[in-house]
Amino acid sequence: MVRYVGLRKLRDNGRPDADAFRLRPGEEGLSFNLLDSSGYLTKEQQIAAVKQVAHYATGAQGKFAELNVGQLMERLTSELPEVSIIHSPVPASDKFPYDDPTHCQVMGLPQHDSPESQRIGEIIARGVTQLHPVV
Repeated sequence: MVRYVGLRKLRDNGRPDADAFRLRPGEEGLSFNLLDSSGYLTKEQQIAAVKQVAHYATGAQGKFAELNVGQLMERLTSELPEVSIIHSPVPASDKFPYDDPTHCQVMGLPQHDSPESQRIGEIIARGVTQLHPVV
């Protein structure tokens, strides 16, 4: 799965910082996009497909941070037993004319103002396996 990380949340070394993986005020879950697991598409094609249907704007210098779902869940559930990933497709709207069947959310994370939010953000950031340019 991937999460879009804007330029302001990338460190000088190009890696995402913890803030890229913290809930914003009012959010219930941390949004990600699932990559196709059929094996028919290259990684670049998968990222391009996510960008086409995603319901958010991307900047040219942002990155898609890739994480392994199983590894992420293993790391998070040891810290937060109630954490889960739910598939939550987003329907088309006036602003975004395509359905986004790739959207999912990590639920059960601490709220942004929680003392443990920064620590959990760091755990997620350390789990990034690859960064992909915005295609």
